Amino acid sequence: MGWFTRKRRLKVSAIKLAELLHQIFVEESEQNVDPNSYNVPEAHFDKFRTKIFLYRSALVLTALVKKSSEDSIFQPTLAEYEHILGLPDAKKWDDVRAAMSDLAVILTPTENPNLTWSRNWLMDIGHDETNPITLTVFSVCWMDQYIAANKSLSHMIE
Repeated sequence: MGWFTRKRRLKVSAIKLAELLHQIFVEESEQNVDPNSYNVPEAHFDKFRTKIFLYRSALVLTALVKKSSEDSIFQPTLAEYEHILGLPDAKKWDDVRAAMSDLAVILTPTENPNLTWSRNWLMDIGHDETNPITLTVFSVCWMDQYIAANKSLSHMIE
């Protein structure tokens, strides 16, 4: 019966998948985030964009870590993505790991952290946002990105 089974594989190479994930979820998505949407003052735009890039990178890495722990087919893609991010450079790894830990608060909540998490994230770049709608939209944006990354990975298996 074993000769009837088809070996599972990714639709694209691990290198290509890692590159696509980074291009779509980090580079292109980062360009589409308007700091004005979250009332970030212009003086903080550069910090906002730098942190968006870091957190988008960490978000994709988080999705890959989860997927590769569930299915070994994603382990080579995880290794390639770590290479793209320049890991294990100690400073970069510390920054990415801190962002991953911070994202875990909102991606696996034990209570409703939306307002606190978003406010802390924006405060870290020097912007004190207090509008609950803006804060909620910001946190939902991150959750949507994580869901999209996970779904994209699931669709990459033949």
